[in-house]
Amino acid sequence: MKQKILLFLLVLLPMAGNADEVVEIDGIYYNLETDYQTARVVSNPNKYTGDLVIPQNVDYDKKTYSVIGIENEAFLNCSGLISVTIPRYDFIGARAFKGCSSLTTLNISNGVTTIGEEAFKGCSSLTSVDIPTSLTILEASTFEDCTSLQSIVIPDNVTYMDKYVFKGCSDLTSASISSGLTSIAGGTFENCSSLSSVVIPKGIVYISGLSFSGCTSLTTIDIPNTVTSINAAFSGCTGLANVIIPNSVTNISGAFYGCSALTSVEIPNSVTDIGQSTFYG
Repeated sequence: MKQKILLFLLVLLPMAGNADEVVEIDGIYYNLETDYQTARVVSNPNKYTGDLVIPQNVDYDKKTYSVIGIENEAFLNCSGLISVTIPRYDFIGARAFKGCSSLTTLNISNGVTTIGEEAFKGCSSLTSVDIPTSLTILEASTFEDCTSLQSIVIPDNVTYMDKYVFKGCSDLTSASISSGLTSIAGGTFENCSSLSSVVIPKGIVYISGLSFSGCTSLTTIDIPNTVTSINAAFSGCTGLANVIIPNSVTNISGAFYGCSALTSVEIPNSVTDIGQSTFYG
């Protein structure tokens, strides 16, 4: 019996040592992981406001904790937040800054590798973002409805970009896409009505449905000769006049639906299938 009790206590010991603690330090709330002496920024019950500089390290109870990231929804709907400086973190969680409608300035230091889904969705005052070269993953809808965002450069280390990342960014005029990607996900630039210049790098194989749908300011598009399939990608691009399809493409489906200004299209012999509604309207 004594042996069983001792074994039970030994099993409990690691669990007890992993206890987390939420504390407030200089106006910022953190979840402290005492075993690893790391901290993650969490939500403020009174909402964050003004200009915020998040430190790399914090001191608490005679210990120094390394701040490693921002948890999900940490700044959700903090409409009074104006600017934030983020140091060398590992991650920015899902919906971390969603709905921060007054956020105008965002400084993300090199070191962040992942930005979670809807992290900055609806940050309607954000005009520019310097995406760090350390970033490898952009989850779905990261910057969706950032209506004041004007230009974007997606660094070449990004190898995964989910759908709707820049959907509804109506002031976005130019975009440069990572050469580390092999596909452009559905709805990535959907309804970016001011987008007039986009660089699609070699290496892109597949341009998914609605990728550039509703980009009414797009007049020309340079499709690299690595693309093999175009699926409803440019529907509703009413300003698109000329398209040259490279001889790497074998399948086109609904790609130019509603492109009412289209006057010239070059289709190579490599194309074996043109799907329904490809040139409708």
